[in-house]
Amino acid sequence: LTDNEKIKSTSCYLIAKIFHIQNDFQNAMKFYSQSIKHEPKYSLSHFALGQMYLNQSLIYQSNNNQKEY
Repeated sequence: LTDNEKIKSTSCYLIAKIFHIQNDFQNAMKFYSQSIKHEPKYSLSHFALGQMYLNQSLIYQSNNNQKEY
């Protein structure tokens, strides 16, 4: 539909945000990554993807630190 990489990047970012809000993290990460591929300097996509990786890491650590009683 467009050859403009900035428009493609912004579109992917907005789609990712929708998935993120819906807690569909797999698709959110996919579209944040696509956004970065179209526009590597698009900081909002980098920031959001970083938040997702951090959140997943914290959840993983939390699950591993739980003790069974």
